Amino acid sequence: MPHGSPRSRVVAVGQTPPPLGGQAVAIESFVTGRYRSLEVFHVRMAFSTQTAEIGKPRLKKMRHLVSLVTRVLWCRVRSGASILYYPPAGPELVPVVRDMVVLLCTRWAFGSTVLHFHASGVSEIEPRLARPLRILFRSAYGGAELAIQTSALNPPDGQRLGARRVAVIANGVPDHPLARRHREDRSADSPVVLYAGVVRESKGLLVLVEACRRLLSRGLDFRLQLMGSFESRRFESTLRRALADAGLAERTTLLGSLSGDAKAECFSASDIFCYPTHFEAESFGIVVIEAMQFSLPVVATHWRGIPSVVADGESGTLVPTRDPSPLAAALAMLVEDPDLRRRMGRRGRELYLERFTEDRFRHDMESVLSEL
Repeated sequence: MPHGSPRSRVVAVGQTPPPLGGQAVAIESFVTGRYRSLEVFHVRMAFSTQTAEIGKPRLKKMRHLVSLVTRVLWCRVRSGASILYYPPAGPELVPVVRDMVVLLCTRWAFGSTVLHFHASGVSEIEPRLARPLRILFRSAYGGAELAIQTSALNPPDGQRLGARRVAVIANGVPDHPLARRHREDRSADSPVVLYAGVVRESKGLLVLVEACRRLLSRGLDFRLQLMGSFESRRFESTLRRALADAGLAERTTLLGSLSGDAKAECFSASDIFCYPTHFEAESFGIVVIEAMQFSLPVVATHWRGIPSVVADGESGTLVPTRDPSPLAAALAMLVEDPDLRRRMGRRGRELYLERFTEDRFRHDMESVLSEL
């Protein structure tokens, strides 16, 4: 950018932690970055303070909706920004209606709109809407100047919604000091299989339990750790019962939501990362690149953007969704072979450094936004 050129000004609307989640982490990374050609003004969205509240209608959310629209418009006046950055929700009705209200009430005030699809599949809900809602849906989401996808393998939401340009930008995370240390030889210990993310059925947790039951029936020694908040108390009861029925309760640790150094230490002390998701709004899986950062081999599903992150047969293994048999086979292969774990883990670390660092993510974001 030439010296003295004016910087593009962006009003970025979005949730940052808490609660902890991939989209919130990515938005926080973007809005806290320092850029040569951009000024980013963050208007924090905070409809949910806990994972269990996400996607649920609440009276306090109506009040927050009014506040959010007001703050976005005031930020536009105060900053003089011409670009509105907004991350649409996934294909669920309540958050989609919320997005429609925000976008219909604010887009008119900006010269350009950028939709960043951290959650994918919102375009798939349009045919299910009543005709009046479909018209409003198109008015809210349609014709953005730029749509950003986290992977080319995700549903083409931007194209379907008539965006003038679609860019693919992979997410990135900062390199934690613990991840840069030499991994200790843990081959004498019971391998730790780690899952991280929201603890919900569509993340494949019950499939993982069944796969681990099969490992146990083969006499394989391992421990299972689940990191993340439960989506609901009902699913917590379901999962605890499934673990007990599978004989896994004594070798499973429910860690809850971890962040910062505690989260890093958990990744550092694990041996295998498993992400068996078939989540409806999955797009990328930031936790996968966090695991690769820590040189963990990954077993994940061939779902949405995940194959653009995991190099199948190199940094991990991709398996079909909802099928415990190939999942168990992939996990067993890594549980039994510490050398394979090390080789795949090293390759994952290399891919992280090549493609998925926070600096790379911020550079790519600045490049596309400064062109508007």
